[in-house]
Amino acid sequence: MAGLYLDFPLSNGSRICVQRHEDRLHMPNMRSDGVVPDHAHEFYEMVFILHNSCRHVYQEDETTLIPGDLFMIPPHRSHLLHFTEDVFYYNCQFFADALAAEWMEDVQSLTYDRLKENFGGYDNIFRIDRQGILHLEGEEIKETVRLLELIFEEQNSAFPDSERMKQVLLCLLLARIKRIRDKRFIPNNSCGGWKEKIVYETLAAFDKGLDRDWDMSELAARNNISSGHFRKIFREITGMPPRQYLNQIRINRAVDMIQHQGMSIYDAACSIGIHDLNYFSRLCRQLTGYPPSHFR
Repeated sequence: MAGLYLDFPLSNGSRICVQRHEDRLHMPNMRSDGVVPDHAHEFYEMVFILHNSCRHVYQEDETTLIPGDLFMIPPHRSHLLHFTEDVFYYNCQFFADALAAEWMEDVQSLTYDRLKENFGGYDNIFRIDRQGILHLEGEEIKETVRLLELIFEEQNSAFPDSERMKQVLLCLLLARIKRIRDKRFIPNNSCGGWKEKIVYETLAAFDKGLDRDWDMSELAARNNISSGHFRKIFREITGMPPRQYLNQIRINRAVDMIQHQGMSIYDAACSIGIHDLNYFSRLCRQLTGYPPSHFR
């Protein structure tokens, strides 16, 4: 258990709070070395990174948080943040009694323990084996920001029903995030119908052969469907096209090897089937916002 417990940011009786942090000079509880020391709290905390990056220590693991990363910290779990540059991120903090019991089930399903239990076989987009991070993209990021901003606006309004509106918006935000999570992965031992079976087998094949030169037309032909239909059902279930998904898990795997295994950038690129370092660097920057050297 952490020695430092942080207070809830609001003292007006509210049970839900959204904070926007944009520069290190105004971040609460930060030391002069850019570290928010190991701490915990009596409430849930959802963290969403929008611009730039920082280091995060949780579950005895240290990793780099990049734009689009979102994770949930339960009460009484300690974590640490280290900032070396200005980072724009959101904190959504709330007590368990702020939501009805059925919504708290959704909250708990987004914590590390539940993600590992339900989706442990898919640690590609979720870095479940590390910190239970969900990586959002494109319209997912825009929708998440929109809902967080609406909660923030209600928080600063003078309407008598603002707390109720914050509850409604938080429930909608949690439902959206849960839907993103469910689209990313099929729970263990649950293949569903024929579409899910095709995608399930494709995900497993990708995971075992990240260094292969995958031909999506060939994968479609194996399942007796057209390339267009294959892309459609893959996107329907995972939320992204197959090539984009493959590139994302390749880069996630390479970044993990550079960060946690001390592997050289060249060896990490080769391990995922990319032998052109310029292309690897462009792809890494495109998907993470940073060059591979940022993660050393």
